[in-house]
Amino acid sequence: MVNRFKREDLDLYIRDFGSGMRFIKHPLLNEMLYGELDQEIPESFKNVLIVQESILPQGGYAKTFGDAYVQKINYKQRELDKAIDQENWDKVFMLIEKPFRLDWLNENVDLIQDDKKYYDFLKDAYMLTEFPMNGFSSYRDLLDLFYAKDNPKLMMDKGELKLLNSLPKEVKIWRGVKVDDVLDDDNIGLSFTLNKDKAIWFAERFAQSGVSQAILIEAVVKRDDILSIFLNRDEEEVIVNPEQIKIKNIIEL
Repeated sequence: MVNRFKREDLDLYIRDFGSGMRFIKHPLLNEMLYGELDQEIPESFKNVLIVQESILPQGGYAKTFGDAYVQKINYKQRELDKAIDQENWDKVFMLIEKPFRLDWLNENVDLIQDDKKYYDFLKDAYMLTEFPMNGFSSYRDLLDLFYAKDNPKLMMDKGELKLLNSLPKEVKIWRGVKVDDVLDDDNIGLSFTLNKDKAIWFAERFAQSGVSQAILIEAVVKRDDILSIFLNRDEEEVIVNPEQIKIKNIIEL
């Protein structure tokens, strides 16, 4: 198979975070840069397992750091193509770097024909992404992923379904957010919680006095309108369509 990714493509994916911290931000490679891209890999460095096992695929050889990264991306792309052909969605999930899994799914919704496997992929990608809205222009675009196969409750395991069915017909939910300017639709988002204290923790996590405001949103939603409940992260997370909730209170913390 012809390699698709070339050295000149690599520059588009370099992000400089200052203080010498540079990263490759590519769907198949998300890691800190070692050395300059066109710098030859020192012989002494080639003996370090980081190069042999992390930068280069097994058995690979490269003259420069840039060549090594290109080689690894192409290797992972070939593995990804094979996994897709085999409909091995667990392997696809592992090959795509964590911050890019939701983006990949958004672009490949129709590839996964099995509804349960699709929703398993979505659930894991959503829960493992720190900021799921990154890469989406609005919450509605992200919400479309939950409606894509018309059965988001497939994401829940037996314990989560049991909890959902035990809830009253109208459920009180909470969301904690950091607001830099004005509370808007994207601040309201898809993820709420049954746990008020957990929502307060999220609100205060990144808020900075004089710069941003920690906000606690109190809302209610009909039990039948809840898309899913996730218990995996001990957050009692409730996924909702923001257009189907009623906001009861907005509290500045």
